[in-house]
Formats: sequence, structure tokens, C-alpha cells
Amino acid sequence: MHSIGTTDGQFFVLSRNAWLGTASHGAALWSGDIGSSWDELRLAITAGQGVGMSGIPLWTTDIGGYHGGDPRSPDFQQLIVRWFQFGAFCPIFRLHGHRAGGPPADHCGPTNGDNEVWNLAAEGTVHYSAIAAVMRLREDLRDYVQRLNNESVATGVPMMRPMFLEFPGDAVCVNNSAEQQFMLGDAWLVAPVVAANASSWPVYLPALSGNHQWVYWWNQTVVQGPGWFTVDTGNIAEFPLFFRRPVTDVDIDIGL
Repeated sequence: MHSIGTTDGQFFVLSRNAWLGTASHGAALWSGDIGSSWDELRLAITAGQGVGMSGIPLWTTDIGGYHGGDPRSPDFQQLIVRWFQFGAFCPIFRLHGHRAGGPPADHCGPTNGDNEVWNLAAEGTVHYSAIAAVMRLREDLRDYVQRLNNESVATGVPMMRPMFLEFPGDAVCVNNSAEQQFMLGDAWLVAPVVAANASSWPVYLPALSGNHQWVYWWNQTVVQGPGWFTVDTGNIAEFPLFFRRPVTDVDIDIGL
């Protein structure tokens, strides 16, 4: 890698297999060639947490699933948006898949369909705007993700964390009642939407100590835990995404 100008720490190998310690060698694991379905997206949320707790901190999926996605399908158009919203908060943010349609095969072989965002969701549409929003957010989190990556490789503490790992004193978190949500590091709480046409989605917010508060990212509303809350997801660009931040003198707690 040095011969092509890439230094240590700037690359990794995406592997189908991993074990304790592989992250320190620049190797990451992904969930394999899974199907493009809501069930696979739902399973990925708990699978990623389990992989992290097994001592393999660098993990991801194929955003949109690998097999079966048809960009012309209204269901897949929703699925790819919701998968992007999940994928943006995985340790590795990665789009990949064998899609229906796309350019025809040529002398180089089959193209396996379109994977460019502007082909999966036409620019200017609500789906494109929703995908672009989380892509920009992930880019803004580059330094945060890099810090988490370094900590994970050094300590084994996963980047994608089950709720009980961050909140071991909270009964709801400890009994896994909130296993369909997770933390990316210590600051971001994510509850991905994993059903088509979902107009609302539940999320559990633990109580925060140390003069911190939950902020709903999409409108900057401050929400006080502990408790279950219902988030309006009728706008496909929005999903339960909360940021844990220190309280300032000007903050006012209001309900969601």
C-alpha cells in the first residue's frame, strides 16, 4: 500500500471472516451477501451489536442488501433510504449490491445494476434528499468516527454499542427490551425504521446523568428520559436519531 501512496491507518481489508484481534491488522467484517428485504435490515441491527460484543468492532452491511433490490420498486426505494439511515451509523458506511436493471452487459461482463445514489433515487426527489442528508451527516462525523475507530482497535470496545453497554444501570436496556436501537459511540442513539410506510417509530431514551440531555437531531428538540417515545416518521427523511450533549444555561427541556 505504501507504494501507491497509502499510509498505515488509511486502508482496511473487508473480510468474510474475522476473529479477535483482526481489527488491529486493518481487517473489517461485513454481513455477507444478504437479501434486499426489511427482514434482513431488521436482523442487521442486532447482528451488528452481537458482532461488536464478540470483540470484532469493525463491521458493516451492504446498504440496501446485496440480492434482489430493484430501484424501480417503490418498496425498494423506501428500503434503500431506511438502510442508508442505519448504515450511516454503522462502523463502516458502505453501499453495495447486485441490483435489477441498470446498464446492459458489455465485453467486460455484467454490470450488476446501478449502485450510484443518483440512479437509486433521482436527484431532487424526497428519497434522494433523505439519503443525501445522512451522507452529509456521516461526513460531518468523520473525526468522531475516527476517534471511535482508534478506541475500538486499541481497547476492543465496539463502535456500535448495545444500549446495555452504555447504560448498564437501566432496566429496559439491561433486559434487551430496546435491542432494536443502539449507540454509535457514547453520543449518538439510533433507532432505525425497519418497516415500509411507517408513519411513526418507537424509541427508548434512558435517563442521563452528568448534566447531559437528549436532543432529537432533526428539529433540535430537547427530550427528557427515561421513557419510551413515539417519533413521527411520516417524512421519510426523519427517523429516531438523538444526540447526547451537555446542558447549557440557555437550554430548555421540552417534550417530543
